[in-house]
Amino acid sequence: MKEILNYFNGIVWQQTELDRKVIKAVKEASSIIDVGCGYNQYKQFNPNKLTGIDIANSNADWVGDILNYKIDQTFQLAICFGCLHFYNFEWVKIRLEKVLALLLPNGIIMMKVNPGINSKQPLPFFKYWTWPLVEHFAEVYNLQISDKHEWYNPNEGTKRLKWTYNK
Repeated sequence: MKEILNYFNGIVWQQTELDRKVIKAVKEASSIIDVGCGYNQYKQFNPNKLTGIDIANSNADWVGDILNYKIDQTFQLAICFGCLHFYNFEWVKIRLEKVLALLLPNGIIMMKVNPGINSKQPLPFFKYWTWPLVEHFAEVYNLQISDKHEWYNPNEGTKRLKWTYNK
């Protein structure tokens, strides 16, 4: 886990994106958990309703692995931008299951992942995110998919997959 802590402690990674659709959803939601919130940039749009969680960034409301996050609250909206695409299938799956457990029955997860990236850093990426895998998780966990699209990072020119899971 040391390589993920090094990666997200600003040695390599700098967050730059503010997604308009996420901002709109955050403003409208009654309760939000931002998993992998980084610098907690979406908190400004609904500060009393958003809890930012990050594995390494001290700007989060809670710092640690989502698997260790204990709370007796469920959320209407979960944001998982750039946090469920490391290591291997099992690592991704158990964290997705934790996020799903934190959602209200009608909750949504806004997702963004890096598909097919071979990291030059010591952090291993789960490079197998594809649209069929997105659909696989939807089928396994009885989720609906909406707003499925590709996004290109203007700073890097790399492709990301973005979608929303509706519980």
